[in-house]
Amino acid sequence: MRDSLKVLFITLLLQGCAVETRKADVAVDPETEIRQLLAEGLYRRAVEEYLRLAELHPDKSDFYLLQAAATLISMKQPAEAGELLSTINPQGADNSMLKTLLQAELHLQDNRPATALELLSRDYPAATPASLKARRHRLSAVAYEQQADFLNAVQQRLSYATYLPERADKDTNTAKIWEDLNKVGRQTLRERHQADPQALSGWLELALINLTMLADLETLNRSLATWQEKYPAHPANLTIVGQIRALGQRYNITPRQIALLLPLRGGYRKAAEAIRDGFIAAWYRSEQDRPQVKIYQANSLNVEQVYMQAVTEGADFIVGPLEKQALVKLSGSANLTVPTLALNRIQPIPDMAAGADGNIIPTLMQFGLSPEDEARQVAERAFANGYGRALVIIPDDLWGRRLYLAFRENWSALGGKILKTINYDPQGNNYSAPVKQLLNIDSSEFRLQRLRQILNRRLENQTRRRQDVDVIFMAAFPIAGRQIIPQLRFHEAGQIPVYATSHIFTGSVNPQADMDMNGVVFPDLPWILFPHQDSSSIKSLINENFQADTSVYQRLYALGVDAFHLIPHLSRLAFENDAGFTGETGLLSMSADGTINRKLPWGKFIDGKPELVEYGGR
Repeated sequence: MRDSLKVLFITLLLQGCAVETRKADVAVDPETEIRQLLAEGLYRRAVEEYLRLAELHPDKSDFYLLQAAATLISMKQPAEAGELLSTINPQGADNSMLKTLLQAELHLQDNRPATALELLSRDYPAATPASLKARRHRLSAVAYEQQADFLNAVQQRLSYATYLPERADKDTNTAKIWEDLNKVGRQTLRERHQADPQALSGWLELALINLTMLADLETLNRSLATWQEKYPAHPANLTIVGQIRALGQRYNITPRQIALLLPLRGGYRKAAEAIRDGFIAAWYRSEQDRPQVKIYQANSLNVEQVYMQAVTEGADFIVGPLEKQALVKLSGSANLTVPTLALNRIQPIPDMAAGADGNIIPTLMQFGLSPEDEARQVAERAFANGYGRALVIIPDDLWGRRLYLAFRENWSALGGKILKTINYDPQGNNYSAPVKQLLNIDSSEFRLQRLRQILNRRLENQTRRRQDVDVIFMAAFPIAGRQIIPQLRFHEAGQIPVYATSHIFTGSVNPQADMDMNGVVFPDLPWILFPHQDSSSIKSLINENFQADTSVYQRLYALGVDAFHLIPHLSRLAFENDAGFTGETGLLSMSADGTINRKLPWGKFIDGKPELVEYGGR
């Protein structure tokens, strides 16, 4: 009677599922018939058949009713399935476990993974059928995936895989394992692998290879070969290793033809020639297969047309333009179709999507010797050295304003305070007045003069500089710096640390001229601060042919060298957040928007010569 009432209840619930109580046809296996219905997608008919069997076979009614509920769940009919499950009080451990699994699946459909995991974590008899064990692991994996706990999801899928007999099912599960692993953060993978190198049967190692080596094809292939030797029977060997190799090919930039877009006529000619000569020297000394390089005259007037011409003539990578206005025009063009490494920076930085053909690098990247970058690094280093109260002295021009704003932005963000900022005339030749203003000496002299007038007597009192400062930021070129520093010493501020940008140094060692700047600390290019280290003989080649070591453009030679050397590393820099490339212009990294950032070594004038004091890049 109990079973008949259940069937009647469900029959009414299904609205029109007429359950026919007829004798079983001994010539046809009813369960085979149901499997055929399910294979044909006739789920409602299958539910009807399960209900009919539950009525005809009271001894197996719980099993058939549970199968009907499972079919309703697969049909995404949670309300009907829940109603049916609520009427079933199964007898036997297997049926009880199946009901629990179905209830967990309903919770997952309702996006309640925590409740599902509570049900799935219950102890089950050791004799539980393999099909139910497999189902439990699969549902547990889905629950962890809903919670974004992908490592535990992988563990459950690995257990699930041991119950899968069919190759297609194994392949589907393997693909899901790989999908979950690629959602785990690099640091979490590393920590888990360090804690247990054997965990997850080689999957962790493969995931780390995929996450960290895609943009270095040689290392990638070597690591994959080693991994395959270690795990010859691993399921990932069938498809995933090949997928990783294919991705590695796509993520590595190996241009066949590079177009170098430079303003080789006009006011930028000398700078452009230095960049060109550095680029070609690096290309000439390259030990890899060298791409073809074509050089184009490009400026702000013709940059878009020249860009299109270069692409039409076969360029699959562009280096340039150099002029800021040309970069502004190019960044607004809708015709950017190949990866482009500009040799300047603009603000705001354009929102560039990933490149064509699924490449992970932005279409437009920006690489230049930005003075603002140096001012920000001055703020960071001075603050890290324990200073917090700064005086700033800058030229009264646009360049000085740019450096001041960059320094102030970082200094304030770090918690530093600017006590006073003084501008000086960059064309002047007397820096006594601005230095007095900076140190408040002019105010002290004014107070002394006023006292003399009021008291009408001679006062023997020495003017004093302010005492509340612990660091000075000076933006200056060598001619100004060589006069400002002696003025600071004259007014008894020689013990206050002075930080400057690379512009304070000509790039050519001249102890006699720079002796007065002893103690000044500044960031500069490795190309400048490592004068005796020839990078793969490129520097000596340039010096021999172009006398770059005495040129005012020698930093631009380094920019040209790095513009060539960076190209095969761009994908790695874009792909790995903490990746860096040690170049001649600094330790280079890439922001998400395609900006190439530089971390510079630090020099200090000692006996009139810059001496390296710190650098993490070499």
